[in-house]
Amino acid sequence: MSRTRFQRSYLYGGDAGRFTHEPSTGTGHDIEIKFDLCSDDPGPGDCGPLYVEHLERRGGIIDKPWSNYFDSWFTNYTCDWLRQPANGTVHLGVDTMDNYAAAAACAARTNPSRPLVDYAAALAELREVPDLFRRFSGDVIRRTADLNLRYQFGIRPLYGDILKLLFFQQQVGQRTRELQSLHGGSGLRRTVRLDDDITTGTFNQSVQSLYAYWPRDFTIETRERVWGHSRWSPDLSMTMSPADPRLSSIAAQAVRGLDVDISTAWQLMPWSWLADWFSNMGDVLMAHRNVVGAHLEGVAIMRQTTTITQCPEHARTEPTGAYMSPLYVRYEQKRRQMVPVILSASLPYLSNRQLGIASSLSITRRGR
Repeated sequence: MSRTRFQRSYLYGGDAGRFTHEPSTGTGHDIEIKFDLCSDDPGPGDCGPLYVEHLERRGGIIDKPWSNYFDSWFTNYTCDWLRQPANGTVHLGVDTMDNYAAAAACAARTNPSRPLVDYAAALAELREVPDLFRRFSGDVIRRTADLNLRYQFGIRPLYGDILKLLFFQQQVGQRTRELQSLHGGSGLRRTVRLDDDITTGTFNQSVQSLYAYWPRDFTIETRERVWGHSRWSPDLSMTMSPADPRLSSIAAQAVRGLDVDISTAWQLMPWSWLADWFSNMGDVLMAHRNVVGAHLEGVAIMRQTTTITQCPEHARTEPTGAYMSPLYVRYEQKRRQMVPVILSASLPYLSNRQLGIASSLSITRRGR
């Protein structure tokens, strides 16, 4: 059974008035400045559903001395914008992977059978190396596009594989420790950061409307971070002691990547890289690679979304002496849920690298 706890904090909202020197009716009441909520499921096990919400409001206090009967006045008055409960609680759109893509990426990156370098795919890339140095033909734009494609699909992956191989022994030692954890009492548990994106914007709204009209410029920033937590257990046929000396050779076999399976075949298929832009097929296949005798128990995806809205101070003006302190609102949501590793498709925003590849392909294919 789920449970929910919450807490609210209030601050006296101050006073304001006009045509009098007494507080106006309805202005002097408490304003919510902080809200915290936590909902979870305290059932057996862990990594169950979790939802956390945090709202914090600061500043936006208006002070303006009374000068005459017809003039407005404010005393420690929380501005009207902060008195609207929904203000500051809307996130901007961010370009982070969805839960299904995140679960597949987490499983692929934490799979104890993942190779350091997939040799079969790397050997296929090596076939193209001699062609990288042939003469280019065509105009300057076409030659540049051709060079970009050769770098992205020839030089760059080859260089990356060579760098990885320089740390081969270190990777074997690390994988051996993973296998020791796998065959320990609680299995292999790993948490990895999967995605992080920030969106910023500006807007103009009235920060105060009662007794005064102050339109102000606001800035808003939304950041979303995504983590994945996976759990792997040994297959019944591969149950071993954490101290078994054979774990080191099994780790070396997994890291070496000489075993050819369906994930290798996928990498060798033409245009599979393009399919991976719009689906999680490559990660799903890698998640099911099994060299060390382990299976996935589950993946939990954690997502933290934080939006900060700010408005600069309203400088004291003469002769009225009106002033508003800087306004700050922080709204944060955290979610955790178990997500299956299944095939999914999406239409993401393309990165600069992906746009460069797409443009190069368009240029080199033009006129053929």
